[in-house]
Amino acid sequence: MFVQITRSTQAGRIYLTYLVRESFRTADGPRSRTVCNLTPLPPETRDLIAQSLRGQSFVPTDALELPELEKRSLCLMAA
Repeated sequence: MFVQITRSTQAGRIYLTYLVRESFRTADGPRSRTVCNLTPLPPETRDLIAQSLRGQSFVPTDALELPELEKRSLCLMAA
């Protein structure tokens, strides 16, 4: 999946649309379909989604530190 930015012009104004797209193959060749429209989201959120779909990690899991109390409660929930 990837974020595709499309540009259209209507009545002299330029509009950008941000779409999450999925690529797939058919007998007729490669195709893509729209999974969702990100246009109404804030730009920062759209950027985070796009970076995440490109495989970027934001916080290394080994760098996460939970207080001891939270670790115990998480273990109890998993049991």
